[in-house]
Amino acid sequence: MLAHRLLSGLVAGAALVALAAAAAAPLLAQHGRIEAVPLYLALEFFCHQLPERSWFFGDLQAGLCVRCFGVYGGVLLAAVGGFRFSRRLLAAGVFTVSMSWAVEAVGVLEPASWTRFATGALFGVAAGAVFSSSRPRRATSRCNE
Repeated sequence: MLAHRLLSGLVAGAALVALAAAAAAPLLAQHGRIEAVPLYLALEFFCHQLPERSWFFGDLQAGLCVRCFGVYGGVLLAAVGGFRFSRRLLAAGVFTVSMSWAVEAVGVLEPASWTRFATGALFGVAAGAVFSSSRPRRATSRCNE
């Protein structure tokens, strides 16, 4: 139980750090601070950071794309909110983010930023629930021994 809470806390902390770094990078860069460079570079490892798919703070691009903001925000929400794992939730998250990505990849449609954010957030909640369930489910026995 303690290990599970620790894992949930670590996941929430990592998501919070990623979101804070993504918002801090353009704010630091706007003030000419060199600390923005390692933040952008570290986040680039996890996100493509395409300008046309990113939010901007002033004239400077955020450190994560809109979808990644949704994913990390969803993971944080799941961890803080104590969402329980559900196969349906996971299937919905995977399906929506996959469909959004697929319509972009084949050129059928260019989803709006809010759509990218929402599908990323749903996936993030589903993925975060894997680590944040208040307690792991236990198998039940149907026989009375």
